[in-house]
Amino acid sequence: MTVMERPNKGANIQQGMAIYRKPQATLPEFSVGNWCSSPTNAAFSADTFCLQPFDRSFDLEILQAAQCGEGWEDSNQIWLQYGTQLSAEPPPMSTPASEFVSEVLGIQQAIASHQIQKAVAARSMSVSQPMDLNRIWHSFIQLHEAYPAAFVFVLIHPQWGCWMGASPETLLRAENGEATVMSLAGTLTQDQDGWTSKEALEQSVTSTFIREVLAAQEIHDAVESNVGELQMGNIKHLMSEWRFKLPLPSASIQPNDVFDVVRNPLMLLIAQLHPTPAVGGYPQAEALNWLRNNESLSRALYSGFVGVMGSQNANLFVTLRCAQLFQSGYTLYAGCGVNAGSDPNIEWKETAAKMALVGQYL
Repeated sequence: MTVMERPNKGANIQQGMAIYRKPQATLPEFSVGNWCSSPTNAAFSADTFCLQPFDRSFDLEILQAAQCGEGWEDSNQIWLQYGTQLSAEPPPMSTPASEFVSEVLGIQQAIASHQIQKAVAARSMSVSQPMDLNRIWHSFIQLHEAYPAAFVFVLIHPQWGCWMGASPETLLRAENGEATVMSLAGTLTQDQDGWTSKEALEQSVTSTFIREVLAAQEIHDAVESNVGELQMGNIKHLMSEWRFKLPLPSASIQPNDVFDVVRNPLMLLIAQLHPTPAVGGYPQAEALNWLRNNESLSRALYSGFVGVMGSQNANLFVTLRCAQLFQSGYTLYAGCGVNAGSDPNIEWKETAAKMALVGQYL
């Protein structure tokens, strides 16, 4: 393993760490340093870890690494060192079933009155049990083994706390001027007989949104795949992808311009995509406004995104199949796309199945 030392630079710095394993990789990587929002003179590598909460009023943050590397043994030592920052606060209360059902019905009323076409209802479930560092590390290994195609991570942030997850959904991959965006929506659990028009509509709404975002950036060469399936555990999702060339910046990207959506087309694309209708709703602005006014759950990092990026490359994943960890337990998060054909009881079972994908390993 090679460990690189880098200077810490930036504004609004807070110490933390991230350990992650990229899809199909065999070894985890880690970064330790300062979380930095709206940095200036940022020293980007090709794999600078970043996170964005669901709420877009919070800045995207990068982890400006003083130390980074890869390997199971070294990553474990980093975890044992920094996992001591695990919060002693109790996990928050779980979302009551009545509150979740009320949200689903409220979204359907908003759809019926033509305010929105779709929104995602979310809930949480907290479990109280001792969470020692070795137990958490073993959970990370189990997620790595169970979900080789997912982006598996555990991170510690001074504001957001400790989060672990295994995300199947790519927000954006970009490298050498080529980019890929995923539309992942519609869920089929093992308790359901087969796909219905309800799930097809969910996926088509997300796809429509992505086409609109690409058109707004004058990306007309995108090649769209056929709708297929993506499986994770006992759950299947409808999925399609777009591949295209990234728009070129008007000039070479300077360190101060990396976060500038005017000068950096990559950042503009990320800003326009997040959050997609797969986790927010459609139309985007109207659905997010409805959730802001009606959803009582604080999503925090759930349904935001995490991953690694540089000035013109990105490997970003929607923060799904995730949990917030505490010394005395953990909180699981999940959501479901709601449209006119949704059944609140089925949606509750769907979110339970999604939570189990990570919860069974904690």
